[in-house]
Amino acid sequence: ITHLVARCATAPTARRRTLEDRIAVDLGNRSELAVNFSHLLQPCLHRSSHALLRTMAILPNRSVLTLPQPSIETEESGLPVDERLQRNLRLPAPAIRPTIVNNQPLPGWHRHVILGGALMSPHDADVWHWPPDERERPLRSAAEVREWLSAHGEQASVVDCFSFSPQVCLSDFPAPDGGPASVGELPASTTSTHQHPEKFRVRDYWVEMCRGYVIRRYFDFTDASSFRFDYAVYLRQFSHLVVEDLVRQLEKMRDERDEADALRSERVDELKELYSPMDGSVRSLRESSMSLECLNLLTQAQSCTSARELTESPHLMPLTAPNEGGSPVYTFPLFTPAYAESLAEELRHFEESCGDARGRLFVCGRECEQSVLLDEAGFSPGLVDVLLTRVIRPLSKLLFPFDGGDSLDHHACFSLRQQPGEQDGPFTLLPDNAEVALQICLSADGLVGGDLVFYGARDEPRQTPLNVPLLEVGHAVLYRGTNLHRWKPLEPLGVDLRDDSPSFSRTVLNISGRSSTWRAEYMAVDDEYAIRVSSHMDL
Repeated sequence: ITHLVARCATAPTARRRTLEDRIAVDLGNRSELAVNFSHLLQPCLHRSSHALLRTMAILPNRSVLTLPQPSIETEESGLPVDERLQRNLRLPAPAIRPTIVNNQPLPGWHRHVILGGALMSPHDADVWHWPPDERERPLRSAAEVREWLSAHGEQASVVDCFSFSPQVCLSDFPAPDGGPASVGELPASTTSTHQHPEKFRVRDYWVEMCRGYVIRRYFDFTDASSFRFDYAVYLRQFSHLVVEDLVRQLEKMRDERDEADALRSERVDELKELYSPMDGSVRSLRESSMSLECLNLLTQAQSCTSARELTESPHLMPLTAPNEGGSPVYTFPLFTPAYAESLAEELRHFEESCGDARGRLFVCGRECEQSVLLDEAGFSPGLVDVLLTRVIRPLSKLLFPFDGGDSLDHHACFSLRQQPGEQDGPFTLLPDNAEVALQICLSADGLVGGDLVFYGARDEPRQTPLNVPLLEVGHAVLYRGTNLHRWKPLEPLGVDLRDDSPSFSRTVLNISGRSSTWRAEYMAVDDEYAIRVSSHMDL
């Protein structure tokens, strides 16, 4: 039957009628289906393939089917032929009354939006309503809503509150989740992994090289005399000149940390004079900047009580199996491609306007030249705070409930332009200083490779690394902050790097969501282990 349905989806109109008759006959010959679902067989005759597929979707054990995407022109809509490639479609589970109603459009009601392509074809879209009674099947049209209202003594004019257009229903953000307000990005001295200003000043100084010797390790440093005493055994292998130069490097880094907060404030004041926004609208996140799939996913999250319910949404794709070891990873469309590319252009404009005056991302002591710290650029209030409280937290409270996902209240955010052939910086294997992290692809033209590879947490490693391609503009990857990961190098598509070819780059936005409540209650007091083992030199 599935094979016939696939053929029916791409057949000409005349041939489609014959195939639909054969499918209906085959359904009628299945006694186990005919007994319990005989009322579904007759409507299958002489209907469009879209309606036929919708009928099959509510049969038992048919919550997920693998069918090619129809690319036909329907008689009813007259829509043009869809030229997208065929792909596997995840169909929603049978129509079951939700656990929690979202009180839309009226108190006690629940509205469920199905977008085009989520059910059967790009042109299939529907809006279902569950009334405030024990009814299991939804109301799928204005006529059914009007009939229910009249049967329960409600005024017929109430039907004007109901909308059956997905674009209208998803024109606004869902209601706030009731979590704590975002306080933006806190000073580095209070948000380090050690969660204590004094530890921030003396712990974990990374040294890469010293007078031609490869060091590549962390040191604790208070002053020169205590450093020579604590690391006497290690320093025996080096000459006096190397030790002196190493001490000078550590003293310089200590002084920079002591003045980090003050220098940051001075730098932000200077950047405000150098940077004039090219397009100020991209600095504020609006509903029009979000994909309809993301808005619908956030709406569905309001009526879910667990990750298992939320992952039934066709807009959220789990990349790990439930019984698979390692931290879970999810992907979903977040921004519209137009907004993602506009944001990438604005960040590049900031990078070019401020030059060396701007702050940069450091990974294991290595400076990433083509990086932007969004809080210093003034993007936190209108963009990053909204993403944290209206997107990341409503999803992470269900997907990562035991990792502070429901109490995220501050963040660190940076963007990074990656070039083909790069090996340093973000390609180092490290966890994020975050409870929940989100990475978004803002631009990636003419590039291949560059997968985001996950290795699992330290205490729960993956048996096989998970490769996540992130080249689709506007799509995001959501994962636990302790999940070790790195980027694979990018490669230009069909271009030899030795030629004088145009420069290619990918812009990635990284948001580290953090919870003050969770860190105060659950992070260890002596947390030396967290930083020490995160170095790629130990792997």
